[in-house]
Amino acid sequence: MNAIKTNLATTGGNVLEWYDYSIYGQLTPIIAILFFPLKDPLTSLLFAFSAYFLSFALRPIGGIILGRIGDHHGRKKVLLLSVSIMTVSTFCIALLPTYSQTGIIAPILFILFRLIQGLAISAEFTCSTSYQIERRSNKKSYLGALVQSTTLIGSLFAALIVSLLSFLLPHDQLVSWGWRVPFLISGFFGIYLIKLRSKLPEPDEFNKINEK
Repeated sequence: MNAIKTNLATTGGNVLEWYDYSIYGQLTPIIAILFFPLKDPLTSLLFAFSAYFLSFALRPIGGIILGRIGDHHGRKKVLLLSVSIMTVSTFCIALLPTYSQTGIIAPILFILFRLIQGLAISAEFTCSTSYQIERRSNKKSYLGALVQSTTLIGSLFAALIVSLLSFLLPHDQLVSWGWRVPFLISGFFGIYLIKLRSKLPEPDEFNKINEK
């Protein structure tokens, strides 16, 4: 695998992570209406933001679990596991029925998939950074910094896509089905990353440590 594809494979998950967080934040007013419809709009919005917060709250647990897997079984395995779980849970969110269709089941499933997302991506940044630095290269500082820059790229893509949808679609269509599009885009990009990451070798320094 060439350097460009390797960089995309390792840093793409971090792009996906911050893209998902950003689209959720920008679509929270719509998500609140669809999954937490209460008489008081402010309370509805608070419930939606609580689901957003919970996915962050579980990250330390996921980081411990996936971090141990990465240290004992390899960086590639964690990177592949992380993006696979993230992709499946994102597709599930994109295809979820709303509260008006299934009642209380909708917000329960929505929160569940957000929690799964939070667990899955908890080790994404640290593991991708470790992978980049442990590669056989004389540009370790550049490769490590490349991961950090992807947080901004993911947030930028999210802002562009949500802004474009808001411009092209009437508000009723955005609420009806348009909000699903950014999540579907994320899911399909995740499939591409799974394909790329399945071809990644373990980094050289990790292999050397395991041989000792």
